Amino acid sequence: MSAALLTTLAAVGGTSQAQDWTRAPGDSAKRTAPPAHANCVDRYGTNLNEYLSIQEQIVGHPRCHEVSAGEKWVLSLPGWRTAADGKKAVYPENYSPAFGRNVPPMLDFQAKLRGARAVLDNGREEKSFIFGPEVLQDIVRGDELESTAFASRPLAPLPSGKYKITVFLRMSHEHYDGVGRDPHANRLPAGEFQLPEFPFEVIPRQDGPGA
Repeated sequence: MSAALLTTLAAVGGTSQAQDWTRAPGDSAKRTAPPAHANCVDRYGTNLNEYLSIQEQIVGHPRCHEVSAGEKWVLSLPGWRTAADGKKAVYPENYSPAFGRNVPPMLDFQAKLRGARAVLDNGREEKSFIFGPEVLQDIVRGDELESTAFASRPLAPLPSGKYKITVFLRMSHEHYDGVGRDPHANRLPAGEFQLPEFPFEVIPRQDGPGA
């Protein structure tokens, strides 16, 4: 499994795949303004709530790890990058993309993505969530790379406290990103595989909803 895919969730490691959700030049942002307390902003200044038109607080991104008690929330998932141009993509000799070697690798990833499973743990009990491929919210286009932006459906409010969540990504077949041939950096395996757990906290609201 690619160590690169793991870093966006848990903010561990540091490979070429680790990313924030930034738009490529010329991409138009979605303009829905989120509530003031629901603004997950990455290190480049991109407001992920605004970009993905999400009104709920986001957790899972390294900079967004708090949720207000009594409010629905959204789980982000790891970003994945692929080569933008299928004709320039690099693959192992024995690997055959779903649509052929000249097709953009992102289409291969989309075809093989089956969704994700998340396990929420509050220290006393666990709860699982299942997401289908619709968890892939957007593709950010670039000249050299194409990137994914993932977000779950809104999830039920949680009581105050500390939590950890572990995500398992599901792929129907093996996938390479077209950037390189390293099975540890450029490959996602078939089946379900675990990503690192990450902590977050549900905190009491100090003001009214929508403030």
